Amino acid sequence: MTIKLLTAILTSIFLISCQSNGDANSSANTTTNTVTCAKGSAQCCGKTRGTFLGDWFDYYERGLSYADCLMWQEAYKDLSTAISKRGQDKRRVYTLGMHFITNYFPHREIGIVLYNQGKYQQAKQHLETSIVQFPSTKAETYLNKTRVKLESVIDKEKSAPKFALLSRSNWSNQKGRSLELTITDDTFIDKVWIDGELFVWQDVTEVDKTPVSIQRAKALIQVNKVITSSKTEIIIAAEDIFGNKSTKTIENKVDVIQPEISIQRIEENEFGEVEVVGIISDRQSGIAWVNVGGENINVSGQNTYEFSFVAETDVFDISAQDIAGNQLSLNRAVKFSQPITIDLQSEDVISTQENSWILSSWLESSHDIGSYTINGKSFTSSGARLHISHELDLAEGVNTFELSVEDESGQSASKIIQITRTVPHHLASNERLVMALFPFACDQNTGVSCDSAQISYQQMDESVRARKRFQLVERATLSSQLDSLKICELMVTDKCAWQTAQLVRTQSMFVGEMIVRKSAGNASEEVYARIIDAVNGSVLISFDAYRENQSQETVNKQLYVKLHERFPLLSTENILLDDDEITADFGSGFQLWKNMPMKLFSDEKACAQGLVVEQDSKTKIELNERCKAKGKKRLVTL
Repeated sequence: MTIKLLTAILTSIFLISCQSNGDANSSANTTTNTVTCAKGSAQCCGKTRGTFLGDWFDYYERGLSYADCLMWQEAYKDLSTAISKRGQDKRRVYTLGMHFITNYFPHREIGIVLYNQGKYQQAKQHLETSIVQFPSTKAETYLNKTRVKLESVIDKEKSAPKFALLSRSNWSNQKGRSLELTITDDTFIDKVWIDGELFVWQDVTEVDKTPVSIQRAKALIQVNKVITSSKTEIIIAAEDIFGNKSTKTIENKVDVIQPEISIQRIEENEFGEVEVVGIISDRQSGIAWVNVGGENINVSGQNTYEFSFVAETDVFDISAQDIAGNQLSLNRAVKFSQPITIDLQSEDVISTQENSWILSSWLESSHDIGSYTINGKSFTSSGARLHISHELDLAEGVNTFELSVEDESGQSASKIIQITRTVPHHLASNERLVMALFPFACDQNTGVSCDSAQISYQQMDESVRARKRFQLVERATLSSQLDSLKICELMVTDKCAWQTAQLVRTQSMFVGEMIVRKSAGNASEEVYARIIDAVNGSVLISFDAYRENQSQETVNKQLYVKLHERFPLLSTENILLDDDEITADFGSGFQLWKNMPMKLFSDEKACAQGLVVEQDSKTKIELNERCKAKGKKRLVTL
């Protein structure tokens, strides 16, 4: 490679950065001598890298350097000139020949300049233009800041967001119920949390055949989310652009635990009859009915019911059902003397695909049992004979639980239960989308060192791996292949990532760029990321993150949440298969996006993959091959 060619390449790379280094004159024909200067410092004001030739990207770069120095009039003048020469906000814009710069947002940046000058109506117009041309979280952030300053918006602001449940559910013993509600505000809702977790709604706009996803503040948000929690209450919180926050506690009517029974005493009465006395209780939904002594009794939702009956034989039956539909049926022997025992209502060794398990057991003794423990956690009780029921969370693999009981005489007993949780085949990690998570590009970006970008990349990688939603290519493998490619020596570009993807045999690529801007008293971080199909190079989905202060969530956390919100684990058997086309109904309320990857299973074995081509009331998917396998079919998001 000649020195001249190398110089041309390096110059084009420098042009894509908005960091201001060097000594430059504001003249359109002055050469900048590159020197080191602190971002936002006086030495950088009005400076560009390389030669200032009066092109649109020269004015854009210099306008940013003025803005970083809080020189708003100079910044406005240069950004206005950039717009007059090239007025389209885009993530990638070609300059001369095949050279390009990334993150050219003159309308967005001039809107920010106008906001800082107090010209809010003009700022709003430019920021809205930027969002129409190429949506970005930074533009949306400043648009909301601008709205807060406008009289027309201030006059509308009366109160914090309000909630309205679209449907009220009855008690159920099934998890995975849909939460449907509407959140409204006088002005614009900025953030929503569900049980402490950020809820992300995203508008997807197609720009140059690239789907771009950002969260836009709205006066009305519709939430349709599947809740798998067993908590009795779900807390919803919402905040508007003025910072007014409200919360609502929603009853989560899920009860998977059977009613419990405590036999207080079994004794002969004065007539020589065997009398059984006790209490039936249900901690959550309440008792619907009980059957004791052969008599069926409607209890109508009481949490406790005291009973007494005469046992006609040497055994007695007790049945009960709670409002949620959980049933209990016991057949026990009449015994006046009973050694302390634990009678599990299941095997000692169990295998399940569920993420929780119900421990149901009968505890018996001749003496009162005041408490019992499960893996060291104590529960109070009262009675010589108890039926207990608890929901236990399960981790993937082998889970061990020890149930221990001791009566008032000091006698004790314990039981070890081993539960192996296996993941359903269609949800197993080796069936998930294979993704190569590439390091954030740094050389081409303003104000961010490669060390800083590497730290952010590692944090993002660790967060995604911990969720186990995707099959991630190992970092060491990826690093080795990147080192082997000469094209990756200067920066991790899409082309570099695509060539590496062919070597590591991934299905998709996560590629991102980090931009750090610094000014007097302020610093901001922005990351633009996209998921690229490694086979054909098309962008499946793109999204970004932006923050200005330490109180906001990190850009990594924002990206992590958005990534997983855009790739939810959905599954359905409600499908109509016609050769290589499927019509499916996921019933989740989630808006699947075009080219979203899918996988078809037949009797738990993957038989074909495909992409979403259309969604209205139902989803249409085109498969890459016909599924020839027989058996029950299931479609899942890849």
